[in-house]
Amino acid sequence: MNGNAAISYSATEVDSLRNLNEAGRRKYLLLFFCEHFLGPQRFTRLLGSVRERNRARMLDHVAKWPKYDRRPVKEIAFTTHQEFLRTHVPDWEPAVFRGVAKDWPATGKWTLDYFGQRFADTKAVMGDQQGLFGEEETGEYEITTLGKVVAGIKSGRRQCLRFSPIIDENPELKDDLDMKWLAGFRSRFSFRGVPQFFLAPATTYTPMHCALECNAFIQLHGKKRWIIYPARYQPLLEPPAARTVYFHSDVHPDRDSGKFPLAPYAPSFEVVLNEGDVIYIPPFAWHYVENQTDTIAVGYRYNSLRAAMRSSWPLTVARFLATKPSLLHTLYQSLTGTNFLYEPRVK
Repeated sequence: MNGNAAISYSATEVDSLRNLNEAGRRKYLLLFFCEHFLGPQRFTRLLGSVRERNRARMLDHVAKWPKYDRRPVKEIAFTTHQEFLRTHVPDWEPAVFRGVAKDWPATGKWTLDYFGQRFADTKAVMGDQQGLFGEEETGEYEITTLGKVVAGIKSGRRQCLRFSPIIDENPELKDDLDMKWLAGFRSRFSFRGVPQFFLAPATTYTPMHCALECNAFIQLHGKKRWIIYPARYQPLLEPPAARTVYFHSDVHPDRDSGKFPLAPYAPSFEVVLNEGDVIYIPPFAWHYVENQTDTIAVGYRYNSLRAAMRSSWPLTVARFLATKPSLLHTLYQSLTGTNFLYEPRVK
């Protein structure tokens, strides 16, 4: 969709870091780190006017760009992981592999009824982390069971299970996935491949967010719609410097409230995943995810510092400067296999 077709601006020009730097990206990043160290209240008092001038400069520059430039995610016929990593740009652009998981046992087998019955007593923790909780959802930091989650969804309750470690906690579930294929995305310099489980009812969504890890995300039941922004458009999405180990933005890709005047100029990618599809999400790629039906999916996340730095060195640095929780805390969790989303929101 192009709401400003009269402007002739090529995708290459819009996507270039040089163009973003001319718009004021470097100053924005300096202010972002100032907010990180000062905190939002002190930052607003001391440097709020500087940010407003920077925002006005950026808006004047990007006004030459087309608005709502939404492109389809590139569909790639999978051959080998090595070929994908060699020919694609995995630190910047998402890619989708249609039907690559259609013959996995989990595809078709994993339904709400399957988990509601066979794993009825399995522990399920619904987080309340800021920026990861959709409108009108229930179950903020609720410790319950999969059986109760499924029963609640069937009765009309809007509750989502995200980033759940139940696959590691119930290793027999790995037999329904091709874990060797998923691990093939990792290079010898990457580490900590973790499968995370997602279960949600139709019409719910996860707001705009991003994180350090690379993500191979498998759609196993139902349909999900994804809107994805490359990491370089962070200045246009204006996330808070919240000192958390992930990042979120209040920008909604389908709503233009006027609160974020730069956001409509940020180019994005869109795709609907069907059962058996896999999408590759680069580190720090901002994404909004909408459940068009009841859905079950798995995100295979792994850390690649090289890919993260190439995607966004500022967000990589900010991730290691996080205090909610701290780097030492998250390293401990990595070594012990615990999950920060099991904890109440860090204030």
